Amino acid sequence: YAFIWVVMLGSGCAMRAYKHIRVDFFLDRMEPKVRYYVELGSYILMLVTLVMLTYYGVNIAARTTNLLSAGLHVSKGFMYSSIPVGCILMILFIIEILANDFGGKKGNADK
Repeated sequence: YAFIWVVMLGSGCAMRAYKHIRVDFFLDRMEPKVRYYVELGSYILMLVTLVMLTYYGVNIAARTTNLLSAGLHVSKGFMYSSIPVGCILMILFIIEILANDFGGKKGNADK
């Protein structure tokens, strides 16, 4: 369960540091204006996906709170609650990226 929590929390950290997985092969070959809109669209798509994951993660964590794991006798809700916590962190960091890189300020979209 600790590994699952580390992955979800690490995903938030990676998002904030611009270290999330992306394919630069095509982005590097685009004109700057096209690249701007492709990156903006990808962040908005990530945001929508993370909101959905948060919603369903909260639901599954709430439904599994009373279930215990076989080996550790720990609530499965604890494990599943890592999903909404990690997603909320990523949502906050995407909002920060959108404000900094696409909100009129010169940002770090090239990192």
